[in-house]
Amino acid sequence: MHDIALLLHIYQPPTQFPEVVREIVEQSYWPLVEVLKEVPGVKIVLNICASLTEQLDKLGYQDLLRELNLLADAGRIEMTGSAKYHPLLSKLPPQEIGHQIALNRETNERLIYESFRPAGFFPPEMAYSSHVARAVEQAGHSWIIVEDFAFPDSKTRRHDVIYRVAGTKMDVIFRDKDLSLGLAFGDLKTPEEFLTAIKGQGDLGYRVIAMDGETFGHHHPGGIEVLRGILGLSEVNWLTISELIKEYDGGREEVEVLSSTWGAMELGSRLERIFPRWDNPDNPVHVLQWQLFYLALSVMSRCESGQGGYLAARAVFDKAVHSDHFFWAGGDPCWHPEMVRRGAGLLRETIEKCPVSFPEEKERAIILEEKIVSLGKELHGVDIILE
Repeated sequence: MHDIALLLHIYQPPTQFPEVVREIVEQSYWPLVEVLKEVPGVKIVLNICASLTEQLDKLGYQDLLRELNLLADAGRIEMTGSAKYHPLLSKLPPQEIGHQIALNRETNERLIYESFRPAGFFPPEMAYSSHVARAVEQAGHSWIIVEDFAFPDSKTRRHDVIYRVAGTKMDVIFRDKDLSLGLAFGDLKTPEEFLTAIKGQGDLGYRVIAMDGETFGHHHPGGIEVLRGILGLSEVNWLTISELIKEYDGGREEVEVLSSTWGAMELGSRLERIFPRWDNPDNPVHVLQWQLFYLALSVMSRCESGQGGYLAARAVFDKAVHSDHFFWAGGDPCWHPEMVRRGAGLLRETIEKCPVSFPEEKERAIILEEKIVSLGKELHGVDIILE
């Protein structure tokens, strides 16, 4: 019997088009709920960023949120914490990390269930650093999931040991990248291929698979049937991550977890680029985006919460930090001119609304927004480019 936890991450950016959210609800979210109701005894871990929770509520999907509540109450879903608007947390200062975590909890408490107090934490894009770990632990979480690249080079990872972030009381779970990407990108097309891949890894122990929930049904139209098939495998014991931690609780081994993301590039034995899809120094659009981002962050850091106009600026900035507009500016090959424009617009609007912004900062924000949009179209064109 193979002990496996499956974590599905579902999220839509605050700049998403309502018609796209509706499409994904019908293709992925509702079918996922139905699979969980149909396959007896199976359990998964679910991260739903409150940016999506809020959109589902506004679009009238309270029945879907109720079903998630019922599945969580029945022990079929273990919910995790996260950051509401899906920022790269390791790019934020600690106070902003704590703010995003609190926003996520408050919204999900209000719209899913009042006792939303998840043990685990999913960092958006699996963006991890030591200061993220401290903020997550301070927010009350007992475990965090990261990419397997984040395991230190000096050690050999075992699958029968629970690791702990050095200097904390928080457990760290490492995603199995090969199995996760095999499912996410359709290389493992059948339950039999999935089972063969698990057996090929040797020792039993435990595995944790994590990917976007939209993989099943939206990104891959036949993916829901694949999911139904693998969840029905009699050779697999599907557990939540908290259950895995209890099952393998034979003591803890501390490790220094490396700064990382799910997209980190490994050359040799080191992580050479941590943010290749979001902050590529060779991508001139990314360079401009981060100049605008840090300008907005600087302006907001000077603004006091009691000042007139602060709340309006804060509401915009909370959304502006989402990671998608950086991802869609990657151009390798992804490019979405409208998502990039909307993200830059939120950062520029933050600076315009903030009561402590100087005129030259507002002017600089306008110039940067225009450069981001125009240069992106010059390099990648006006059409959407998908992976």
